[in-house]
Amino acid sequence: MSAKTRSTPFRLGFLARLYLLIAALVALLMLVAGTSLVAIGRLQGNAEQISATASRLLLSESFFSALQSLTQNLSDALAEDRPDQLDGYVGRHRTLQAQALELFAQLERVTPAHAETKQRLAALLPELDRRSLALIDAQRDLLARVGHNAVALRDLQLQFSRLKQDLLQAQFVTGDELVAYSIKQFIIPLEQVEALLFDAIGVSSIKALDEAGAQIAQRLPALQKKLDNVLLDLEPHQDSRTDYAHSLQAPFAAIEQQLAVPGNGAVAQYYAWLSDQQANREQKRQLGRLQRQAREDIGTLIASAQQASDRQLGLAAQTYRQGVAGLLAMAGLSIAVALAMGLWLGRTMRMALAAVSGSLRHLADGDLRGGCEYQRADEFGRVGDWVNRVAGSLRDALAQLGRNADEQDQIARRNAQACSQARAGLEKQRSSIGALAVSLAELETSFGEVAQHAGETATRVGSVEALTLQGSQRMAATRIGTQALAEQLETSVAEIANVEAVSEQIGQILDVIRAIAEQTNLLALNAAIEAARAGDQGRGFAVVADEVRGLARRTAQSTGEIQQRIERLAQGIGAAVRSVEASRAQMQGTLDQVGQADRLMQEIRSQVEHIAAMSREIDSATGQQRLAAEEVSRGMHAIDAAAELHMDSVVAISDSSERQARMSAEQQALCARYRT
Repeated sequence: MSAKTRSTPFRLGFLARLYLLIAALVALLMLVAGTSLVAIGRLQGNAEQISATASRLLLSESFFSALQSLTQNLSDALAEDRPDQLDGYVGRHRTLQAQALELFAQLERVTPAHAETKQRLAALLPELDRRSLALIDAQRDLLARVGHNAVALRDLQLQFSRLKQDLLQAQFVTGDELVAYSIKQFIIPLEQVEALLFDAIGVSSIKALDEAGAQIAQRLPALQKKLDNVLLDLEPHQDSRTDYAHSLQAPFAAIEQQLAVPGNGAVAQYYAWLSDQQANREQKRQLGRLQRQAREDIGTLIASAQQASDRQLGLAAQTYRQGVAGLLAMAGLSIAVALAMGLWLGRTMRMALAAVSGSLRHLADGDLRGGCEYQRADEFGRVGDWVNRVAGSLRDALAQLGRNADEQDQIARRNAQACSQARAGLEKQRSSIGALAVSLAELETSFGEVAQHAGETATRVGSVEALTLQGSQRMAATRIGTQALAEQLETSVAEIANVEAVSEQIGQILDVIRAIAEQTNLLALNAAIEAARAGDQGRGFAVVADEVRGLARRTAQSTGEIQQRIERLAQGIGAAVRSVEASRAQMQGTLDQVGQADRLMQEIRSQVEHIAAMSREIDSATGQQRLAAEEVSRGMHAIDAAAELHMDSVVAISDSSERQARMSAEQQALCARYRT
């Protein structure tokens, strides 16, 4: 193999071939980059055109949304039932109108085509604004008149009711069957007229109101004749205090005036309100047609912008496909050139690597006697020279390493013997220190338990002292509360006496009521007798007399029941007075016992305070003894820790000596592996 290597000269070195491959790849990459830049430039131009088209589409959609917001705001305003809220809708309308005009101005600047559509929109926007504001103003006027119309119609309904009540009152006062018949003949068609009117008003339709008005106009003359008949029948019953012609004819004339259309009455006002509402609806329908026309024009602009956007997207996709195809072609060419250069470079490298790898394999097997035979003036030749130098250096180092390993083995044995002696002495010292530390720990534990018990005793004595103080305070509070309760019982006795006096007064009043009921019963009986004498004319009075007698009888029964309850209440009040007197006597005895218990609690509190002071002194002395024991224990632990540290050092030195001996043996074995 070495003879073949020497007979094949290299025209170029390894690095020169590598540089040549890199230069070829860089040239191909520059070509690919140029192609990419051209494609990117085309895509950038398409992106700018797409951005402009998208901006126009976005403006068109924003303008459409602004018009939709104007339409929604107008719908909300027309659905509002409070006129004071319409100013807010007007403000929002002006804001949205300004936004729509600004968006339309921007849309005109970015839309080169569709001049006719833009002219129509420019003319429609002010017209839509004018009609929308006019509709809102008309809605405000309608809402303002709603309350007035409702009041007028309610007054008209009250006029109908009052007229019927006056007629029924006249019928009741006269008691004439002929009058009752004529009044009934008038009230029935009057109620029919009222029903026709308010049914039409409930429909809220001009057509229904016109039909009802025509029927009412036909019935009013007949109603007037029937009212005249009523007045004729009432003439025999008139006197200086009654004027049926004025009290009945004037309300009917007022109702006729309210029903007149045209006129200034409630029905005429409601008719005018319905007419204005219908006109407002017609204006709303016309405005809806204008809004639909505006939406159609905006839809034309949006469709145009969408078509332009689709065209630009198609051009961008075509440019992208062309750029990708060019990049793929350049990438394929680059890969082919790189493969060819790689194969050529690999073929020239295999021969040099075979020579160098053979010498390295001998070194790896531990054979340092040979060297690398590859001696060419290139990179692999320099590598072979470095391999030979490494083999020589390893031979010298292994010889020196063997000598050092022998010396380290002797030193490690002497250190191991000294560490064994030091470990035995430290073990004896640790045993003595451990026994002393155990004794000190037991003493410290005893002091701690004593201090703990003393502290617990002091704590519990303090708790008893606090509880005693609380008990004394509660005794004092109990005494005060008992005294206050006794005073309240005395007040309760006085109040119960007042209630008893009031009960007696109520009994006297009930006696008076019972007497009045008996007199009322007698008077009602006399009235019934007189009504019976009067015959049919006194029949109504007899019914009233019977009702009065029944009322007097029920009053007498209720008075008797109340008298019985008052008597039971008086008995209960007497028992309550006796019970409160007994409770007051018992409360006084309880108050004396609470005073004695309070004095006893004061004596207990004095003794507990003395015991608490003694417990605190015991706790303080025990704490000082425990601190002294802890100080001695810490000193012993420090000595034990120092001994432990010395022991660890000796063990570490012993382990280091053993490890040094093992390393010496390993070094000797390693030197024996290599053949020099």
